[in-house]
Amino acid sequence: RAAIAAQAEREYGMSSGSIEPDRVVVCNGGMEAVTVTFHSVLEAGDEVIVPTPNWPNMKWAVVYAGGVAVEVPLSEGILTAEAIA
Repeated sequence: RAAIAAQAEREYGMSSGSIEPDRVVVCNGGMEAVTVTFHSVLEAGDEVIVPTPNWPNMKWAVVYAGGVAVEVPLSEGILTAEAIA
């Protein structure tokens, strides 16, 4: 985690020590990262906008974390403000 923090600091032009290694989370893939994030920030009943189409398990990651997946269709591949409203 220290090496990842140092690399990120170099890549993004941050001063050394800006990223604390104990704040770096390493996951084995994107879906695990999403699931861990949902479990960290969602409270029971929180609504999460899930653009559709999406990864088949995106909705279930929200539900598993206690949230409510609100599926919103993409318009020509784009999530629009009108679709969210």
